[in-house]
Amino acid sequence: MGTARQLASRVVPSAIAVEESDDISIVTEPADISPFWKFIAAPINLAIGSKNPEVISVVEDMINMDIERNLTTKSRQEEANAVWESIPPDERDSEEFSRYMDAYHPPETIDTNQEFQSKSQAWRNALKWFKEREEVRRQEIIDTKRDSIRAMLKRDNSSRLVTRASQYGLTWEVVRNERGRKMIQTPEGMITIDQAREALVETMIPDNWGRQYAHFFHWFNGDFKLIGYAADGTRTILGSAITEPEAYEKLYAFKRANPGV
Repeated sequence: MGTARQLASRVVPSAIAVEESDDISIVTEPADISPFWKFIAAPINLAIGSKNPEVISVVEDMINMDIERNLTTKSRQEEANAVWESIPPDERDSEEFSRYMDAYHPPETIDTNQEFQSKSQAWRNALKWFKEREEVRRQEIIDTKRDSIRAMLKRDNSSRLVTRASQYGLTWEVVRNERGRKMIQTPEGMITIDQAREALVETMIPDNWGRQYAHFFHWFNGDFKLIGYAADGTRTILGSAITEPEAYEKLYAFKRANPGV
């Protein structure tokens, strides 16, 4: 896992320049890690400053999980690209596909949904695949958020838990059982302090958190983002390409259609 101070060393920027010809260049630009430092510095500094091992641990875990996701992005991207490429070319409308991803469509209903009957089976299979993938991501986010809440609530005593619960519409009360042990009285019955913490975690981050089957983490469908620059510096986003030859082909086509670019 590593300490909070060591996590950043796992991200190493690199840069290469590929061939250039006829004013068309394909490059991999140096990684700009300033957003990463902006993201990581504040929570790490606050965690270390708190001197609380539980706070430091949860911050380390959350940052490490995010780094792990970034490190596996390429393999996931390649898998997503393969699914996208399985769709017939005349049906690869990314804007339309994104709209369907952002609307509620459970995967098990897609094949029978009249709205999609004009689409090929390959298109429907791709939509189901992306819907299922985004649901996995939603569950991962729920788990991460709940872990962070659990770490926070470990510091709360029974009175503080009751106060937090009231903020979420829960009517709790601190009581003692027949052995004199502090418990939490809820409308459903008496529970332990640990049970109260877990109930509060699930209340704060419920199972239905987020937009199930109705959200899409948008991405460029390809390894190359294509950009055209005019003489006056105006920039035009041309889309993306999976391979370098495809990138050149699309850029040349754009250049032929726009001689001033």
